[in-house]
Amino acid sequence: MLTSSPLSSRRTTIAAAPGAERAFAGGFGSAIPYPYEALQLYLSKETLEFHHDKHHAGYVTTANNLLKDSGLEGKSLEEIVKETYGKNVPLFNNAAQHYNHSEYWKSIKQNGSGKVPGRLEKALIETFGSIEKVKQELVQAGTTQFNSGWAWLMVKDGKISVSKTGNAENPLIQGAVPILTIDV
Repeated sequence: MLTSSPLSSRRTTIAAAPGAERAFAGGFGSAIPYPYEALQLYLSKETLEFHHDKHHAGYVTTANNLLKDSGLEGKSLEEIVKETYGKNVPLFNNAAQHYNHSEYWKSIKQNGSGKVPGRLEKALIETFGSIEKVKQELVQAGTTQFNSGWAWLMVKDGKISVSKTGNAENPLIQGAVPILTIDV
């Protein structure tokens, strides 16, 4: 059984129900917490459905197939991502993209206020000087990531930073924990 990200206490699996496009989402903890129409100002219903139910689901299905007989069964998703990086590229790519997308769904929400929770806001201002500066750095990371990748707000060694990664790479392989991600 794979666990969800360290930011969530819920234990989950990545197994998709055969032939059921939406059923996989509840099975591994990445069900989007809002209706597909909820983000219409930013993402169309069709884009969100495709991205979640086809694109992300494809990573889950492939990761599950590659996980069989890999010796990593029963490990958390985070452990699989870290242990396969640079060693088992196909499993890493699919497991890490599952992880990255799971973090992405948690990073966007319906009717978001844009307000940063108190402790995080304080830490961001201490690190970057202002919330606006953090936003600027995230935009810069995302818009300068060539081709496929991610922009991240993360914590490593107790310090918050912005980074970008290509393809399936993520903060886990850098010894960091993500706070927020943007799919670029």
